[in-house]
Amino acid sequence: MIAFACATTDEREFRAYAAPATARVAEESSLLLRRHRVTERARAYNEMIAIAAEREDLEALVLIDQGVTIESDGFLADLRALLSAGEDIAVIGAGDSPAKEVATVGGELVVLTARFCSTLRFDPRLSVSPDAAVADLCMAARTAGGRIVAAPLGVVPKPRFELRSARRARAGAALRRKWHLEPNAEGAGLGPAPSEKLGLKSR
Repeated sequence: MIAFACATTDEREFRAYAAPATARVAEESSLLLRRHRVTERARAYNEMIAIAAEREDLEALVLIDQGVTIESDGFLADLRALLSAGEDIAVIGAGDSPAKEVATVGGELVVLTARFCSTLRFDPRLSVSPDAAVADLCMAARTAGGRIVAAPLGVVPKPRFELRSARRARAGAALRRKWHLEPNAEGAGLGPAPSEKLGLKSR
């Protein structure tokens, strides 16, 4: 079973983007989780991750931003193909073709595999920047022996303003301090960093 979770602050945006996208690709057995009027994103997502982790039939949990659309009808089939690449796959995000291992993924859509749902959580101290929070999650996954993958999943985020450069810089600095990283270290940035091509099993 593949579950979906969304932390929302804007009902109109959610109903225009993430709600119809999730309804279109979800299966009858899918668990749909939502927290509305969220003021602490990390806490909201951590609560939903914990709920999903209790399900014995969980394959993966899709964390979708309220302003994201999924255009691919084969989203779940593509996701399951990625999951079959190995039990050490921890996090999957949207990216370009072909599927690749990366240092981190963007915050618009993040997939946690069932195995890592039990241990991975967002750090509330980094929630000021979604990309920093996800980069931190990916660092934790890699430290635990997991792999991070980016692949073309038909995900289209709503155009939005970037974080102010000062806030982005502070979030990046906090992330580097936490993991004792050099400024240019791999995975220390706030966006995807390509690594190597992922070898997928034949479907």
